[in-house]
Amino acid sequence: MRRYLPYLFVLGLLMVSCVRDVEIDLEDLPDRIVLNASVCPGKEVCAHLSKTWFIMDSVPDFELSDAKVRVYVNDEFQGLMRNDDLPEDSIHSRGQYVLPGCFVRQGDCLRIEAEADGYEPVSGKTRIPGRARIYEVDTLSYRSSAYYAEYLRFSVKIGVETDSYYRLIVEQILDFRKGDSTRTVTSFRSLGGYSCYYSGFSVDYEDPVFQSFGGSPITSQMDGRYCMGVFRGEDLVNTNAIKVSVFPVEYSYESDTLSMDVHYDVRLLSISEDYYRYMKIMRGYSITIGDANFGALIEPADTYSNVENGFGIVAGYQEDKLRITMPRDTVPPYWNPWDGYAHPALTTCACRFIHHEAVSSRGMKKRLFLDRGISGRSCLINELNKVE
Repeated sequence: MRRYLPYLFVLGLLMVSCVRDVEIDLEDLPDRIVLNASVCPGKEVCAHLSKTWFIMDSVPDFELSDAKVRVYVNDEFQGLMRNDDLPEDSIHSRGQYVLPGCFVRQGDCLRIEAEADGYEPVSGKTRIPGRARIYEVDTLSYRSSAYYAEYLRFSVKIGVETDSYYRLIVEQILDFRKGDSTRTVTSFRSLGGYSCYYSGFSVDYEDPVFQSFGGSPITSQMDGRYCMGVFRGEDLVNTNAIKVSVFPVEYSYESDTLSMDVHYDVRLLSISEDYYRYMKIMRGYSITIGDANFGALIEPADTYSNVENGFGIVAGYQEDKLRITMPRDTVPPYWNPWDGYAHPALTTCACRFIHHEAVSSRGMKKRLFLDRGISGRSCLINELNKVE
């Protein structure tokens, strides 16, 4: 009995311990401007402007009005951006700015400056990288030995420069038709201030080039799935083909009443160094506080910003895209947008599907909204994930 006395003593202390309230004096920091922009040749220079907000605010206020946004290309003033918001825009997507007729070219240095009454002026700059090249995409269907589920592997042959940065994205697109009505569901789409994310779709970045971040051996197995698809040209070793796999695999279908065309868009982005560094940090957030939930095993990651006196990121990119259309199958889809119930993989989506006719004129505008994360910091993850 005596040998158990120390344990009983400790247990008794735990039982009589109390809970104490501790007051934390949080410093009242001034609000700052948040400037985000991802710019590429062939598209007008756009940006999104907002402000920081306190994490304890029950109703966050991040809208910034009456701002002046200036654009410079190679240090030459191009003009003042105009607000491009619409009355029906949600509060999450307000703050859109565009400079009509202003385009950048490869090698240009873009600088965006913003100011508003009561805030310190901010500025961010980036250089537009060279073009990305997809030469060929081979596909292979296989089944997982663990779950016997079907996967589709893409072997993407690319042309890269060793001193450049890249990102590979695979998007699944489901085009539905029923009579005269058409609907589209995508694996990643920003619309109306929300991320319409087909969360049942998963991309496994299995190629070794995506495991070049380093980090904890405990979480190295998660790097492929959560690395955001970014890599450096110098990390490609003796090959110009990289591999990724997707799950689940969908096939096209057609009947007298319903048809579904399944596409996989393979996108290779050449990205600025700022873009790369931002996505590298976001990969850390994805593992530590999001998808993998390994917060206790990894050092906390700080945000990255190239905006002076504020937050956000100004990034440049170019893109090459190749579409794979799946063959038709005799098995009908287990869900379609006209069903009376929601797709099980769309439970996190505020907008279940997209009307083609509603997106055509405004599709590009919606790519510049903020996914506001913890600590009032504004993240560019959705903008950088969705590139047209």
